[in-house]
Amino acid sequence: MSHPGRCGEGVPPIRRASISIRCVRPREDHVPSSQPRSVAALFLDRVGETPDAEAFRHPSARGWSSLSWRDTEARVRAIACGLRALGLAPEERCAILSSTRIEWILADLAIVCAGGATTTIYPSSTADECAFILSDSQSAFAFVEDADQLAKLRERRGGLPALRKVVLLGGDAAGDGWVTTLAELEALGRAEDAARPGRFEELAEVVDRFRAKALVAVVGHEPSLSALLARLLGTPQEARLAFKKGGAALLEVPDGLAGGGQLVWYLPPRLLRALGE
Repeated sequence: MSHPGRCGEGVPPIRRASISIRCVRPREDHVPSSQPRSVAALFLDRVGETPDAEAFRHPSARGWSSLSWRDTEARVRAIACGLRALGLAPEERCAILSSTRIEWILADLAIVCAGGATTTIYPSSTADECAFILSDSQSAFAFVEDADQLAKLRERRGGLPALRKVVLLGGDAAGDGWVTTLAELEALGRAEDAARPGRFEELAEVVDRFRAKALVAVVGHEPSLSALLARLLGTPQEARLAFKKGGAALLEVPDGLAGGGQLVWYLPPRLLRALGE
């Protein structure tokens, strides 16, 4: 049931199923593309190309305020370095429990640039729902919007042993050491950046290299999943694999998602069931 082929060559329209696609690491002899391979690299490239251009316009106490790409990088750098100073390890989860605001974007970019992974929580979630997501993701840090969102985590703190620090985006933090403000985290990060110049850029480069070799699982439903696979393989949509629930496909994408891929193997549900027996 394996149908190898690059950019759609030799891949017939199999009428089976898959809910999982994984992109594997590049071959060792593959020459990397000059294009950015990660969000961190893409962000820093944009900062370098247009540092003084407007990146974001957001509500503030003065009405509307603007952030240039240079200003955005400074804040992202401070937050990312602050997270690393607090002990954030590669791929550790950092949750964001907040409505849409500029700090949400800054925190997300900083998490990525520091080598972490973002877990998002709707601000309408109950305390129980927040605790479940934080526990299930094993989030080590959480960015929360205000005192109301913080109260949800305090209510379930005893069941969140992995959550080491909460960062409050707005308001004052209590002095128990578990909660810090975003301003305090940024101050810590600026001190860390001054003490270890170049560390932020090194982290972004490591993220770029590491993410290019990472395994990525994509889970979904029809018709989106078969359309995605066809696009990655470069096959016509009318000749795409038709998926049912419960199968799996493995793709090798040596030059990033934009470069096309090769179907390594495909397993329909009946074969996966047989493997599990």
